[in-house]
Amino acid sequence: PGAGKSQTAIQSASWFMGRELLRKSDPHFGIVSYADDLALRDSLGVRRLIEECEQGYGAGLRYGFVFCDDDGPLAKPDRSQWGQGIWTLKKFGADPHPTCRAAGLTGGMFGFRLTSFLLVDDIHNAETVRTAGLKQRVWHDWNETIRTRVGQNTLKAILATRHAEDDLPGRIMAQGGWAVVHV
Repeated sequence: PGAGKSQTAIQSASWFMGRELLRKSDPHFGIVSYADDLALRDSLGVRRLIEECEQGYGAGLRYGFVFCDDDGPLAKPDRSQWGQGIWTLKKFGADPHPTCRAAGLTGGMFGFRLTSFLLVDDIHNAETVRTAGLKQRVWHDWNETIRTRVGQNTLKAILATRHAEDDLPGRIMAQGGWAVVHV
């Protein structure tokens, strides 16, 4: 806790989206956290970087540079769909799906397919790691709500503080197929 996960989440989400934009592809990014308000905070952080690039291209950008190239901003907000938890960038094609969906673990991720996904800021809290039943509920929510939104080629990342051997990150790592970076 308190080790900079939120700022890392915003920068990581920006990088994932910028990567898709550089490929002239429409990103579909999911930001999931323990609660809606935490996911919305990170979503708004990414939006601020997009707006920073749009408004101040070439003026000493902090992190918004991932949304710009030599020709200017890659990411142009679609102001008709610029909410906190669901927002859209102007598209390369006719893709009707939003660019970003941010929600808590049990929030409304249904109906969204994701090209990139970030699970951040401790899906478990002190309460959910106390009992096997609560840990199992988080595992069920992961499997039924989030995993069904991502494809085999979806870029996935988890930023979390470990609370128990059998917490969500522990269970995911035990299944294999993830590169693990301990900071």
